[in-house]
Amino acid sequence: MKKQSAVWIAAAVLGTLCGVALSLKPWQKMQDQRETRLEAEQSLRTREQEHAELARREAQVRTEVGQEANARERGFKRPEEKPWEAPTR
Repeated sequence: MKKQSAVWIAAAVLGTLCGVALSLKPWQKMQDQRETRLEAEQSLRTREQEHAELARREAQVRTEVGQEANARERGFKRPEEKPWEAPTR
């Protein structure tokens, strides 16, 4: 009787160890997939922010005021304009 219960205990322990060993790889794969998904989501958020900024700048440049501001930022001025001088006190 003792020998038979020892065999059952050994089989249960062996089965448990095999189950744990066989389940490690799927858990690791799931963790890797989760990390890949999180990286992709972060990349997507970054690209969405860049796209929103570019869309905002494009909308600004399409207006006459935006084009004027862009030209002045780059140092362009109209031929008839004189440089502005600050008043002295």
